[in-house]
Amino acid sequence: MNHIRLSLLMLLLALGSPASAYELPWWQQPSHQKTALGIGLAATASYLIYARLARVAAQRATVPEQLEQEHKEVAAKNGEQQEDRWIIFDLGDVLLTTNGFAALREIGLSKFLAYAQEIGTIFELGTRFRRDALFPFLNSLAPRDPNEVNACDSHGNRLPQIMCNWLKGSVSNEQAAQFIENGAEQYAFTSQAEKELVVATATMMFTPEKLINTFDLAPQANELVARYKDRGIRCAILSNMDPQVTRLLQAKFPDFFALFDRVIASGDHGALKPGRSIYEKLLGVIQTPSARCAFVDDRPENIEMAIDVGIYGILCPARDTWLPWKKVPDLLYIQEMLDHWLDHSAQSVSAHA
Repeated sequence: MNHIRLSLLMLLLALGSPASAYELPWWQQPSHQKTALGIGLAATASYLIYARLARVAAQRATVPEQLEQEHKEVAAKNGEQQEDRWIIFDLGDVLLTTNGFAALREIGLSKFLAYAQEIGTIFELGTRFRRDALFPFLNSLAPRDPNEVNACDSHGNRLPQIMCNWLKGSVSNEQAAQFIENGAEQYAFTSQAEKELVVATATMMFTPEKLINTFDLAPQANELVARYKDRGIRCAILSNMDPQVTRLLQAKFPDFFALFDRVIASGDHGALKPGRSIYEKLLGVIQTPSARCAFVDDRPENIEMAIDVGIYGILCPARDTWLPWKKVPDLLYIQEMLDHWLDHSAQSVSAHA
C-alpha cells in the first residue's frame, strides 16, 4: 500500500502544478514538477514489479482438495509395497515449452501481422486465431469419429479429428499435407490474410522438421528428471505425439531423453490420452502395477483417467514469467508433489515390512 500512496502522491504533485507549466515541453518545465513526476513514475513502476512478483509467488498452489482426496483413495486401495517406482511425464507444457518466436519464424511474422491488422487487435491473438480460424478449418478436413476420445490442447480445446488421426499414426505427415492443400482450395476463409496464416500454421504443425524447432526444454526440466533418476526412480514419457516428431525430439535433446527408461508416444500405439487403453498399454510396457506409478500432465482429463486406473496423478500448473504473455510449467511445485508421493510410498513400504 505504501507504494500506491507514494506513486499517487507524486503524480498528484506533478499534475497539480500551474496550468501554464503544461504549455512548456517537459524538459523546460519547473524542476520540482519533473522531480515529482519522475518519483511518481518510478514508484509506480516499482509497485508494478512488486505486484508481478507477488502474483508469481501466489501461484504456489496446493493440490485441489478433490484431487488430493482421490489420491488418498488410490493410496488406500493400493497400499502395497512399492519396490520399483515409476514417474511418468507428459511432454508438452510439462517438460517442453513452446517457443513463440520460433513459431513465428516458421510460420512467417508478416502473416500474423496481416491477420492482426485485419481483425483490429493483437489482444489474445493466438487464442482467437486458434478458436475462430485454425481449428474450424482443421475440423473441416475429417469427419468427427463418435468414438474418439476427448483429447484436448493446452487451452482445453478439443483436438480436430485430423489431429487425432495424425497423433495416433493413422494419418501420415504427407497425407496430412495433402488434406491441407486440398481443403484450403474448398474452405470458405473470411479473407486472404486468414487463409495464408491458417495454411502456414497447419503446414508447420504437420511438418515434423518445422514443428520441433518450436519446442524448448522447460526451465529445470533436465534437473527435475535427473534428481529422481539419481534416487533410483525409473522415469518414462507418455505423450500424445506423432512418432516422427518423437524421434526428432530425441535427436534434438539426446542427453535429456537418455534419462528416460521408456518413451511411449501415442503414434506408436494407436491410442490417445485420455483414453483408457493407452494407460493400460503404458502399464504393460513398464511391467509395473499402477500403484507404483505417478503421472504428471497439464490436462485435468488426462490426470483423471490416470487416477481411474490407479496411478497417482499430479496436475502440472503454469506459472507466470517476467514476460506477461509467457507462462512456463511450475516444475518446483511438481518436485514438491513428487517428493510427497515418494515419502508416502516409503512410509507404505515401512508399514508393510
